[in-house]
Amino acid sequence: MMLAANESIFHVTLPACSATFNVTSFIGHEAISEWFKFDIQMVSISDDIEPEDMLLQSATLTIVGEDFERHVNGIINRFSKGRSGDKYTEYSFYIVPKLWYLTKRTDCRIFQEQTIPEIIQSVLESAGFKEKDEFIFKLTGKYKPHTYIVQYNETDFNFISRLLEQEGIFYFFEHQQDSHKLIVSDHNTAFGPVAEQQVEFHGKTGLVPEHEVVDELRYTCQRTIGKVELDDYNFTKPNLDLHVKAINGDESLCEYQFPGGYQLPEDGQRYAQLRLEAHNTFAEKIDAKGTCRRLLPGYQVELIRHPRSSLNQLYIICQVMHEGVQPQGQDEYTADEGSRYRNAGIWIPKTTPFRPSLRAKAPKMPGKQSAVVAGPKGEEIYTERFGCIKAQFHWDRLGQYNEHSSRWMRVMQTWAGKQWGALLIPRIGQEVTIDYLHGDVNQPVVTGVVYNGRKYPPYPLPQQKTRSGFRTDSTIGSGGYNELSFEDKQGAEQIRIHGEKDSDLRVKNDSREEVVEMRHHEIVENHYLQIKQDNHLKVDHNHERVVKGEIHHHVNQTLHVQVDGEHLLDSGQQWHVKSGQKIVMESDQEIVFYGGGSFIKIDHSGVYIKGPSYNIGGGSAAGAQQAMPQSPVRPMEADRDRSGFVSEHKIDLNKQRQTLLASIKKVEPFCAICEEKTS
Repeated sequence: MMLAANESIFHVTLPACSATFNVTSFIGHEAISEWFKFDIQMVSISDDIEPEDMLLQSATLTIVGEDFERHVNGIINRFSKGRSGDKYTEYSFYIVPKLWYLTKRTDCRIFQEQTIPEIIQSVLESAGFKEKDEFIFKLTGKYKPHTYIVQYNETDFNFISRLLEQEGIFYFFEHQQDSHKLIVSDHNTAFGPVAEQQVEFHGKTGLVPEHEVVDELRYTCQRTIGKVELDDYNFTKPNLDLHVKAINGDESLCEYQFPGGYQLPEDGQRYAQLRLEAHNTFAEKIDAKGTCRRLLPGYQVELIRHPRSSLNQLYIICQVMHEGVQPQGQDEYTADEGSRYRNAGIWIPKTTPFRPSLRAKAPKMPGKQSAVVAGPKGEEIYTERFGCIKAQFHWDRLGQYNEHSSRWMRVMQTWAGKQWGALLIPRIGQEVTIDYLHGDVNQPVVTGVVYNGRKYPPYPLPQQKTRSGFRTDSTIGSGGYNELSFEDKQGAEQIRIHGEKDSDLRVKNDSREEVVEMRHHEIVENHYLQIKQDNHLKVDHNHERVVKGEIHHHVNQTLHVQVDGEHLLDSGQQWHVKSGQKIVMESDQEIVFYGGGSFIKIDHSGVYIKGPSYNIGGGSAAGAQQAMPQSPVRPMEADRDRSGFVSEHKIDLNKQRQTLLASIKKVEPFCAICEEKTS
């Protein structure tokens, strides 16, 4: 159907306004994976339309074709009022999709264990989009859940754009007279045919064709990247080879990217292929210009009657620039000029997989942040096999300060080896500093712990500014602690060690200790010492010992006691000496035995016996009492736990202590390890 030259073919509908408008001109741009924008100029006999009343209202531009009507529906994000003439007032406005909302919404939030389509849907719905009515997914791929994806100080539009581009997912729009819908897809099968799919090529010859045609066409081939190589690192599998590559063309034109943003080789291979396809989307393209009004991106068109037969094939319309002029809408004196419309577009062969270009950039974290360690209610320490923690970021409005606040984050230690190194696990409620590997917001690492207004240092400052050290906190909530501290104040230097319960020290070779002045050692209960070979003790001055109970000595061989001065022994009751063979007592001067007022004296002049009476060969004497020294209790061994291992059996120290005390009272030897009697 041919339209009259002076017939209006561009119309605009503004449901929020009752005025009538005449379109005078417009320009528009729309493309796959971009939001469209149409700049429309118009006039109206109404001069009382207020621009602020029109913002965010629905609007539709209708382009009348030969046998159809093309609608461009959207919202108004800018409305202008111009000069008023004798008859008309000039107006202009922009039509954009509802997706434009996302360019004005900035957020910080965390998504965990969700697929990319699920994240996109969540963002759209939070912006007020309704699934099926305003957006729909047409996906053929299978998408794995991502452990952790963060939107940080970026618009919703940039956030979803970079996720879609990463996964090779594109979008375009379907328009109705009063609505438009976002179509999200990952395969060329989503591109349906335009109305009257065939479009004729008609080169400019000076004769104006009576129907819509393509009259200018440029076919372009361009050399692009032929190989994509990606690599990454998985700390849970540090020896896993994550290097992947995809090839299609000249391998010397190679793009190498690290990190690639994946943890498994199969994921990396997929991303490499998607990047290569994105680079090659426009390696072969058509730049087409003409008067065909039914062309729009996200649809297929078939070119016919081009003199180069190889170009007569199906294409995907990727981009269209529109321009329309309708002077008769403004001035009745220009009614004979008629309406004019042209467009310029970019097409690619239908066989070329369309992938969006990687244009949206992820935010690069500018520096360190702080967060608060989080975990399950009732816990003080929450970690896993690598000593990772979870934390609540200050910018996360949706976090609940629990085990779901973040991903597991590695904690920087001063040393880390194969079951050796340092280990300090930040506890729930502590404030930690966070840095990011490669500036990637999805890869946080804990770099330290800091004090704040709720968590003060263990020593009052600045009063004790010369003190440093480590003080732990017994968990859960006991108030106890272990401590190693250093006092560096001149004249008061001190090393202090405090153990809330047990202390175990194991030295496989020598242990040396030198104390220049005094050493004080106080044991409230028992002291157990076992020396498997020799015991050497040298005291340069006095050796004083007070035993309020008994002393037991058991010498398997010979006991040597040498006293250079006097040897004084005072027994309050009895003194028994018994020898299995003989007793030899020798003195260079004399030996004297006193008892009951009598005595025996032996010296160099003879033997003297003095007493009220004496009996040789008669009477009897009690035998000496046999000594019964108790065997010492074997001391318990120091903890044998090795780094990275847990003891299979831990001795109940309290139970063993009670058994030791009972054994001492009963004079019964027992095994200190198995706690069984040995007699």
